[in-house]
Amino acid sequence: MPYGDGTGPFGAGPMTGRGLGYCAGAGVPGCSFAGGGRGGRGHRNWYRATGLTRWQRAASGWGVPPVGAPVPPAWGWATPTREQRAAALKAQAERLEEALNWVREQIDGLEREEQG
Repeated sequence: MPYGDGTGPFGAGPMTGRGLGYCAGAGVPGCSFAGGGRGGRGHRNWYRATGLTRWQRAASGWGVPPVGAPVPPAWGWATPTREQRAAALKAQAERLEEALNWVREQIDGLEREEQG
């Protein structure tokens, strides 16, 4: 909130920023917690005394997946068999039936409250 005046960023109104005002639970307007950044990596070893060349330091920043991140195969995922597709559709149908039964129970409960 600019100057705590309630206008929000670019005059868009309160609660349109990064959640740094009273409405976000802070006791005072303004920064009460650390925002974004580079994932807590800080600013160490950005420029010198890293043992790396400039391009190596630049390549280790944004866009590099974390170690152990799942990587899909280059050729794509295997196409499911007919049996796998049928099993998945049956499971989905069961979940939808359960959801429909829950909705019907809610409707019946509301109708009983109106009559009762």
